[in-house]
Amino acid sequence: MKRILFLFILTSIFSYGQNVVKGNIVNASSNEPIPFANIYIKNTSIGVVSNTEGLFEINIPQKYTKATLVFSFMGFETYKVNIAKLTTAGSQIIKLNPSTINLNQVTINVKALSVNKIVKQAFANYYKNFPDKPFIEKGFLRYTEKTKTAYKWLVEAAIEVYDPGFNKPCKKIKLNIIEKRKSLDYRVLDTSMIYNFYLREAKHLSFRNSRIKSANLSEIPKDDFRNAVSFIDNLKKNQASIFTTDNNKIRYYNQKNAIFNKQLLKTHTFKLDTILYNSDIIYKIKIMPKNPPAKLNRKVGDYELPFGWIYIRKKDYAIIKLDYVLLNSKKGELFSEIKGTRVASHFIIKFIEIAGKMYPKYLSYSKPVAINRVKTIFEKIKNGIEPNSEDFYYSKQEILFTKIITDTVKINKLLNKPWNDNLFSPHPYHAAFWKNYNVLLESATEQKMRHDLEKKVGLKEQFKQHN
Repeated sequence: MKRILFLFILTSIFSYGQNVVKGNIVNASSNEPIPFANIYIKNTSIGVVSNTEGLFEINIPQKYTKATLVFSFMGFETYKVNIAKLTTAGSQIIKLNPSTINLNQVTINVKALSVNKIVKQAFANYYKNFPDKPFIEKGFLRYTEKTKTAYKWLVEAAIEVYDPGFNKPCKKIKLNIIEKRKSLDYRVLDTSMIYNFYLREAKHLSFRNSRIKSANLSEIPKDDFRNAVSFIDNLKKNQASIFTTDNNKIRYYNQKNAIFNKQLLKTHTFKLDTILYNSDIIYKIKIMPKNPPAKLNRKVGDYELPFGWIYIRKKDYAIIKLDYVLLNSKKGELFSEIKGTRVASHFIIKFIEIAGKMYPKYLSYSKPVAINRVKTIFEKIKNGIEPNSEDFYYSKQEILFTKIITDTVKINKLLNKPWNDNLFSPHPYHAAFWKNYNVLLESATEQKMRHDLEKKVGLKEQFKQHN
């Protein structure tokens, strides 16, 4: 591998008793941003990741101002720098040498070892590489609903997640919303469909009676309809599901109806894509459906097909990252028409190693939100009218974990306080809380959509009104 320049443009300011280090991580040889690079304080679990454009911002607690900040990314040499130098030197360029390895020899060895065996061994080492003792992760959650061009709803929260260990059932995982802030709700909803569903599921009315009541929307009290929307949001968009259901392919491994189970070699095709190196050899393996496609589980049959990548470390077969997409097959063309995309769901999880175990660092889960506008879209399709981009709604949930707690005393103390996993219930907005809280930076496109949300009312005012 030839020598590569790795560019960090870092700036820092001092505010609110913390050092805020900001930067943009790019590859100097191509000027391309480096997304999801790890930035963390050495010998701690405090850290963030860069966004899709290589941008990051990390708050450094005062007691760590003389510590070391670490930057790492697959395929590049880890870089370490004293935080005190960053806070006094201002903007600077840091050059990194690439990691070197005889990739030809590695490739020969991999070909001699079946890629299927690599994947199989990664899951055979599942309980060895992932934490088997309780832990709590603190982090930042961003939930959005949008069309292809605009945010319709923005919800952000500071969260805690309790996990009893990867050797315990997912149902024992707990989510706590510490603080949150919500924009005003600009969604255009299929009101009769939502209210009909609410009457059947929450009020237990018959299909006939719920249909009759939901047909007369003008007679529905506003508070009653708001309750219906809130009910649907809490039921269909429960944020804990990213940990407790098969939305999370890795954490839900081998549990009931899991797509990733001991039969995954019979339902997926794996092919070596690339070999990466940054002190450890990492296999980037492509995921494809079987041919002919196999039924993934009871819920996902012939209508959704898997594609993506899994990254596995050679030395211990630890899973570093999973990027997994379910696409609608030809049999699912109607779903694609109603949802405006072939993508049924897209899941990403990235891990970071702490004390020899792989802990979740970043998660992303996105999918179409058909219930918002399905009646409108279906009516247009039935009448030969082409739906426009504003008819289709998509949700995205991103979580950045910024701190990991493994101390039993601290965990028990946190668990003894009240926990609330309802992201959509009212909650006081405390502006001061967010000044020092680590968040995931948005891309330029997302920043524009956030800015567009403020055309009528500033976001700070929206946070006050809607919480």
